[in-house]
Amino acid sequence: MSDGKKNVEKKANINVQIDDTTSLGKYTNLTSVSSTQNEFVLDFGFFHPSQGFARIHSRAILSPRQAKSFALNLSSILVQYEEMFGVIDTGDGDSDDLVQ
Repeated sequence: MSDGKKNVEKKANINVQIDDTTSLGKYTNLTSVSSTQNEFVLDFGFFHPSQGFARIHSRAILSPRQAKSFALNLSSILVQYEEMFGVIDTGDGDSDDLVQ
């Protein structure tokens, strides 16, 4: 820039907190993703074959920008995982891995 000023991109340091219950997480074997023009909805649930139905236990609603960032981050982590532990087989038709 001709005036001697530089644009410096700074990432904000955010103090993220999580309560004990949330930090335990929830097992998910069913996921569903849907979208509108303004948002992406990610549902996470559990399907037990003997019960005959699935129950959604968590829902995340993301802006398109946040959804793309999430997808890129997840993709990067999956590549790292497969480099360490081998390729993840997704084609076995196992009912434990339900995705809609």
